[in-house]
Amino acid sequence: MKFTALFLTVIPSALAATTLHLAGDSTGATGGSGGTLGWGGFLQDYFYSQTVTVNNAAVAGRSSRTFITEGHWTSLMSKTKPNDVVMIQGIGEEFQDTVNGVTDQPERVFSFGHYLRTMVADTRVKGAIPVLVSKTLTKKWNNATNGVARGDQWSEWSLAVSKSEKTAFLDMRQIAADGYDTMGISVLDKFFPIDGTHTSPEGARFNTESIIKAIRCVRLPVVRGMSRAGQNVYTPKVCHNSAPIPAA
Repeated sequence: MKFTALFLTVIPSALAATTLHLAGDSTGATGGSGGTLGWGGFLQDYFYSQTVTVNNAAVAGRSSRTFITEGHWTSLMSKTKPNDVVMIQGIGEEFQDTVNGVTDQPERVFSFGHYLRTMVADTRVKGAIPVLVSKTLTKKWNNATNGVARGDQWSEWSLAVSKSEKTAFLDMRQIAADGYDTMGISVLDKFFPIDGTHTSPEGARFNTESIIKAIRCVRLPVVRGMSRAGQNVYTPKVCHNSAPIPAA
């Protein structure tokens, strides 16, 4: 009994310095307009604050580029310590119009991946763990499949970057979609009260639990600091594209 008590007091203090950071947009930001909320606002509920502190740095209306250029990323990095976890939810359609040097035709070059790679590299310089995250679902139903619309090119790009940069990937979108399909089309009005992007508190909570499921899928280090609420969110039967940090 004495050994067990000692073990339980030592482990939380060993994790006390861990911070779980979130870089994202309004779908993850704390607060919102018209009674909407982002899923990052509920994250701390799923971790003991003595072991894991959540820094929700998501900012409404920002793309991956402007999150960097406006200084939000620099601010997040200033708070990042070795062994922290930095979740990066790729946001925005970044591109530059140019002329193809071979065909001499106008061409739109997408640079979305460039900003994600910059964030991954900066995180690693800090000795922290970069983790890429899929986008959240929107209010779209696919009548052909009788399920929520799952397709999203930005999530696919984020997954591609995670593979090339050898980071973990959290497929919260597909995991959440499984839940939507079970609940049916009526859940859309409940989760999206004002538009097709921003969620009600209930919808935000559902997205938070989807990210917790993805975290459990890939066994991020912060799993050890999960509160009772986090422990009650189980690993899903299907993790989809969620992938752990590749072995060195």
